[in-house]
Formats: sequence, structure tokens, C-alpha cells
Amino acid sequence: MSEEAITLNIIILGLENAGKTTLARTIVGKEFIETQTTIGMNIEIIDFKGYKFQIIDIGGQETFRETLWPHYTTLAKGVIFVFDMFDKQKANESKKWFNYITTWISEKATLIFLANKIDLKESNDQFLSIEEIIKQFELDKISRFPMRTFRIFEVSAKTGNNVEESIRWFLEKIAEGIKEETRISFVVICNEENKVVYSNMPEDDEAERIQKVVTKKLVMMREKNTKESQFKMDNYRIMAKVEKSYSITIGTIYDISEQNLQIALESISDLIKKEYSPPEDHKDHLDGVINLTLIRRLEKSS
Repeated sequence: MSEEAITLNIIILGLENAGKTTLARTIVGKEFIETQTTIGMNIEIIDFKGYKFQIIDIGGQETFRETLWPHYTTLAKGVIFVFDMFDKQKANESKKWFNYITTWISEKATLIFLANKIDLKESNDQFLSIEEIIKQFELDKISRFPMRTFRIFEVSAKTGNNVEESIRWFLEKIAEGIKEETRISFVVICNEENKVVYSNMPEDDEAERIQKVVTKKLVMMREKNTKESQFKMDNYRIMAKVEKSYSITIGTIYDISEQNLQIALESISDLIKKEYSPPEDHKDHLDGVINLTLIRRLEKSS
């Protein structure tokens, strides 16, 4: 089965003049130039380990914080927060918005905090040290979210100092997360009558056998009014979710945590529930739904 390249969104956030646009340009290898305050957003593209990352640099003015930041943060696979370590006057304001970001961002998304402008340290000692930033922003509390990957770096977006190291760590963590997310062996979507609408399994004896077991399980779940169930079949660990007008079953033979399997199931279900229910009426759109959850594209059952 051929797969299309998936474009993953990562966003750069921070208050005005923190160095976001300069950082975005440095990440993609562009030369340093004096930049103007971003009005709206700038977009750069970078390829990394087979993935295409769309880097969205969003303006730091309050109007964009209130309108664009929440929307893009909830959809992002990762967030880069940039703070001007010399701008002590804006530390409290930055902390407030950083705290908002930690509530908007998906618990599985990667978050990185970049203390920018270390190139000015030699000529100006009025900066917040890493220790002071951790205390000021209460970064130690990020550990309350066990699924969230987080780290802080000192960088210079202008000179590129530590940028490559920090962004490589950031993108690698996102890529690792996607690799685990996509190790789903099969996805089956059925309609209310438990008839298969979509499946990513090839048309062979094993697929037919699995689908028979799955549909039998779904019938039992509907009869007993059971919404979710997890069971094993041979080497597969299977999780099923039943809604009124559809059901979703995913299975894996890989060592994926139960929580990540649950997240994959809920992600597909939520999208279908909100926009594509009943699924048999939206067959042309289901491929896109699955892509949004970073699961392999589904093939229409014959």
C-alpha cells in the first residue's frame, strides 16, 4: 500500500521580538537578516528523517496570542517557545502565556523552551540564567505530564549557537512519537450494522479471519451495551470502540502502550463523531480523517 508524505505542523511561539522569525530562518538554513515584527505568521518547510515539517512562526502581539495561538497549539505535533533572556520586564507576561500553552497543547506533543540571545552575554550581564528561568516559569512542573516530552536550551537564533542541537532533539522526539503512533497493524471501521466500511488490511485469509472475529465481538458489545473493549487474538492486541452509528477497531502486534493505543483509537473516533458520522456517508473523506491522526491511510474495502 502506498502512502503519501505527511506534513506535520510545529509552531514557534513567544512574545514580540523574542527572535521567533530569526529562529525559523536559522532552522531551515537561511542567512541572518534583520527581520520586522511578524504580522500574522510566516511558514518555513524542513525535511527530517522522512517527515516534512511545516514550521509556523506566529506573531507575538496580543491579538495573535488570543486568536491564533490557541488554535494552532492544539493541532501542533510540537511547540517551540522562544523567550528573550534579556527581556526581564516581559518575564511575567511570557510566563502567563507559556502556562496557557501547556494547557492547550496535546499531552503527547513535544514542547521545547528556548532561552534566546546568548550571543549577547559577553556584552550584557542583565539576563536571566537557566536556573532563574526554570524558577520564574516553574518549568519543573512540566514533569506533571508523564506523556509530554520537554526540554530547555539556551540558544542564539542570530548566530545559530545551539540551534541545530536543540532542534534536532525536538524533531527526533516528534519522529519517535510518530513511529510509535503508526505501528498500528490494522484499523477497521464498521457501520451501525457492523459491516466493514474501511479496512487497511489486505484481502487475504488472515484479514478475513480477523474481520470475522472483530465483527462477532462488535455484535456482542452492542448486545451488552459495551462501549469499549480490549482483547487478544493470536499475536494481536485489539481495542474496539462502539458508538451509535459506527465502530472502530484497531490492532497491533507491536509493543505499544495501552495508553497510546487508546489515544489512537480516541483520535479517530473523535474526528468521525464530530464531522463524519455515519462513516458510510463520508467514505471519500475517511482517508483524510485517518491521516490527521497519523495512522496509515485506510483502503476502501471491496
